[in-house]
Amino acid sequence: MASVKIEKAADAAPYFLLAAVAVLLALSAYQLQHWDTDIFWALKSGELIAGNMKVPVTDPFSYTFAGKEWVDFTWGFQVTAHLFFKYMGGWHGLFVLQYAFTGAALLFVFLTSYKLAPERLWLAALLVTLAYVSSHSRFFIRPHLIEYLFISLYIYLLTVNERQGSNWPLYLILPLQVIWINLHSSAILGLFIIGAYAAGEAFDEARRSGFKPGLRFSSHVNWLFLLCVVAPVASLINPYGLKLVIFPFLHQGGENAEALRYIGEWTKTPLGELFFYFSPFPLEHFAFVIIAFGTLASLLLNRKNVKARDVIIFITAVVMASRHSRWEALLGYFCVPVIAGNLSGFLKGKRASALKWASLLFSAGLVGVVFYSFFGVAWRDNAGIGIKSGVYPEGTISFMKKERLSGNIFNEYVYGGYLIYNYPEVKVFIDGRTPTVYSPYFFWTARLEDDAAMWQRIVSEYGINMALIRITGNSCNRLIKDSAWSAVSFDDVSILFLKKEPRFNDAIKKWGFKELNPCGDAAKYKAPKDDVRKLYLVRKELERALTLENGLLDARFSRSHKFLGLVNAELAGHEAKSNRADKSRRHEQYLLEAVSEFNKSLSVKKDPATYYDLGLTLSKLKRHDEAFDSFKRAVKLNKKHADAYLGAGLLYYDLKDYANAVGWLKDYVDLSGDASDRLAYKSLGMAYFKSAKYDDAVIYLKRAAFTTEDKKELGSIYYHLGNAFFETGEYGEGSVYYKRAIEADKDYIVVLKNLALQLSAVGKKEDAGLIMKLLTNS
Repeated sequence: MASVKIEKAADAAPYFLLAAVAVLLALSAYQLQHWDTDIFWALKSGELIAGNMKVPVTDPFSYTFAGKEWVDFTWGFQVTAHLFFKYMGGWHGLFVLQYAFTGAALLFVFLTSYKLAPERLWLAALLVTLAYVSSHSRFFIRPHLIEYLFISLYIYLLTVNERQGSNWPLYLILPLQVIWINLHSSAILGLFIIGAYAAGEAFDEARRSGFKPGLRFSSHVNWLFLLCVVAPVASLINPYGLKLVIFPFLHQGGENAEALRYIGEWTKTPLGELFFYFSPFPLEHFAFVIIAFGTLASLLLNRKNVKARDVIIFITAVVMASRHSRWEALLGYFCVPVIAGNLSGFLKGKRASALKWASLLFSAGLVGVVFYSFFGVAWRDNAGIGIKSGVYPEGTISFMKKERLSGNIFNEYVYGGYLIYNYPEVKVFIDGRTPTVYSPYFFWTARLEDDAAMWQRIVSEYGINMALIRITGNSCNRLIKDSAWSAVSFDDVSILFLKKEPRFNDAIKKWGFKELNPCGDAAKYKAPKDDVRKLYLVRKELERALTLENGLLDARFSRSHKFLGLVNAELAGHEAKSNRADKSRRHEQYLLEAVSEFNKSLSVKKDPATYYDLGLTLSKLKRHDEAFDSFKRAVKLNKKHADAYLGAGLLYYDLKDYANAVGWLKDYVDLSGDASDRLAYKSLGMAYFKSAKYDDAVIYLKRAAFTTEDKKELGSIYYHLGNAFFETGEYGEGSVYYKRAIEADKDYIVVLKNLALQLSAVGKKEDAGLIMKLLTNS
């Protein structure tokens, strides 16, 4: 009875796995747009094509290459995306489109695998799971999804043709080839697949005949060869004709190959790392390696009956994966059917119960890990539909639109697509269509912006008078100091500079920053400390910027709020030291305003550094529970955020909770190593001392002494070191440190006399005598 239940569970398991993959596909699509910018120019291009009812033949988006010939090799996808976006609720429509593309691709992977292994549903479920896991990190709305769909669809149709002996699937391929070439130029892969099947079947028939001369191929092979001839002709049915068909070769060849080296997804993974780095993480690479070696193993196991086309497809897929990292995800769609067919052939007549159970458990494990990763902090931070805050230059471009700015802009490569979609009135310098529009030489010059001399050449050559650049880049700090430029707007990722020329006088006068330098990592921003006047001026500029930002895109900025919080916290410190009669009230008011700004910043971006700043401010307000919560949130977001451990540890120490103080401060010191703060050494040493762990106290108090210069503080540390040594019976060492305490601060003569009297009163005559002897000799 139990064995029957187990078998039923095994039979049902593949259905649960397939359902789980369907859910995972939805989770993959349910992500905010959080890094890719190409979808933005694609949407704008689709809008133009749909509106004009014709494809562009020259570049309509840039001023640097205006009028240059442009073969828009994904025009069909762009129109499709635009229509889904326009008529299905914006980003919700693109969610549906992505789910449709990826779901259909994996559906055809499953149908093909199950047709090749009809008695082994578990194998089809395993292979679909592997295909999903190997490519899921590439599931974001862009034209490359079409590759996955059509590769799996073509292989399915050719499998049906082979298994059923019917030619109707071959008839479908011709119109599908026309659709594919107009959606994406990867349709060249369709011609490869057809050719691989035709050549492979011909080779297999020749091999079976002993390679006899004059062999007449079967009608099946003849149909495939006919398709090889007609499909390329069908590919010419597109607005660009032959140019679109041969585009992939031009895109990959010549000078373009050099440019592609600098675009992340077109880089090459070293072969050793690609095929021989075998670790469960990253999960997609783990699945890639399993598919690669699984394909090779299945071919070897079924070597007596292996099909030539499977070898051709496998070798080609491996070569493609080794050329560019973005092609690694294609391996699953090419090779999963190869595994299904060959493993099914090898297992023919075998029960393979152990393999079945191992496959089901392995698949369930993979699915479980992916589910777990989806509900981790990283995915939750990106979950949703729409555009993620603090990723794109929303604020700066909204500012440009509000002020109706125009001119020759220099924009970062990654900002071009967003600028095209949101403010097409300003033509871009460059965007993600490199190198299809922009020459490799131009792309090279654009990458030289960080060099001051090269920047001047770029400005001069292209007449640049606006610059939209990364706020964390080197160019930001250079331009903020350049008297020829003025920063007028910034958001969480970008900053806009205007050249000081008459056309921009009004905007610069109204919005230009004179005191604030917003450049660099927001987590490392330090408010001016000694110049109170500058603090007030920076505060005024930040308040002005926030007034503008809230009018542009409410509550989508964190940097300005964080900076204002830091400035208010610094002003609170100055108020505490002032001679004002109402300094306590003003001190508290600035701290409360700082808390408010930090919370506003965190409502947009959950940042560990900001939680740390909030925790410090709440500590000063004596709101201890809230402060601890902030420090702990910082650590939850970043386990290695050392300052948060320090903040919590010092607060626990101040509250005399020495056990928790030791835990947090020890973690801080372990993380910071030799860069640990002097105060951490002292507080950790004292926390150990208060906990009667004198040996540990000595370790950290010695470090505190070595890193301390202030005589008063040094005297205190030496004094407690002396106490710690006396507690452990090391009187000689203790006397040395008592003497050092007196040398650092003469007040310790009185302190030690009182200590000697106290020790004598409690019966510790020997200890008291040693101290008095030391005092006499001093």
